[in-house]
Amino acid sequence: MRTIANPVTRFAYERAVRIDHALRSSHRVSKRELAALLEVSPRTIQRDLEFLRDRLNRPLGYDAARRTYYYTETVVPLGEVHLSDADLRALVATKSIRLPAASTGDAVLSTLAASLPHRAAEQLASLQGAFYFKPFGEALVRPEIFDALLSTVVDGAEIRFGYNRLGHTEPETRVVQPFTLCYIDRMWYLLARDRMRSAFRTFALPRISDPQPTGRSFRRPAHFSAEKHLAASFGLITGDEPQRVSIRFDAFAARLVRERSWHPTQTFEPLPDGGCLMLLWVGRLEEIERWILSWGEHARVLEPAELVSRVRDAARALAAKY
Repeated sequence: MRTIANPVTRFAYERAVRIDHALRSSHRVSKRELAALLEVSPRTIQRDLEFLRDRLNRPLGYDAARRTYYYTETVVPLGEVHLSDADLRALVATKSIRLPAASTGDAVLSTLAASLPHRAAEQLASLQGAFYFKPFGEALVRPEIFDALLSTVVDGAEIRFGYNRLGHTEPETRVVQPFTLCYIDRMWYLLARDRMRSAFRTFALPRISDPQPTGRSFRRPAHFSAEKHLAASFGLITGDEPQRVSIRFDAFAARLVRERSWHPTQTFEPLPDGGCLMLLWVGRLEEIERWILSWGEHARVLEPAELVSRVRDAARALAAKY
């Protein structure tokens, strides 16, 4: 991870704030006037204007006849950013969610550091060595796909894309109203209403291709909540009434399983042999079945009977392969 406490970039931001003020106050200003105002060379001002336009995304225009710069639209002032030490730690820690958008990551931290007071910028730089996130089984999502979907979710815009369903070789065309992007078990999903099927569907982002807006907008229902929609699922798959699941873990696995939050309804009961009994309520059983199998001989399902049968059949099929 690169160091971001770059004094050159920070000073460029400080000059950009003053240039921004001049542009908003005078509306049109020349490079020579800016150089005199900031007491730097015209060449430095040229770099600062490029920084203002390219790094800070200000709508900078140039009048060749008058040799002056101006804003092509009304903008809010650039301001100083003040963050506490706790804020800075939280900012670096949020990189653990590994957003695939092209505009996220170190580049954003670098730009933010340039706008911070000197002490805060140094603190942010020192924090970068305090965290390490190792990707393991992360979803492979193309940044342009993520950015396109995020825009439609935020804007309430309908979108059309190709979707490769599991077990199919050719993508299907889907037209959806995107509600929410979800990050579940290291995979990104889109929760959306599928207009062609008149039903709510979940789409894995790595299987989405060629997203294109349809030009139609929609209004997300005020009562919709991704948290409530997925409340009864163990991971992503929804449907069916929640049912009680009971799993016995041996002493080896008990401590490991109790160290994590797997489901909002989970509770644990200690057992005399050092193991524990895990109780929770879930709807569909596919995902929790796979999770139980991942614990091997350290876990045993006690209820419901359907889940006991599913795990037993899966274990027999696996044993037959070996």
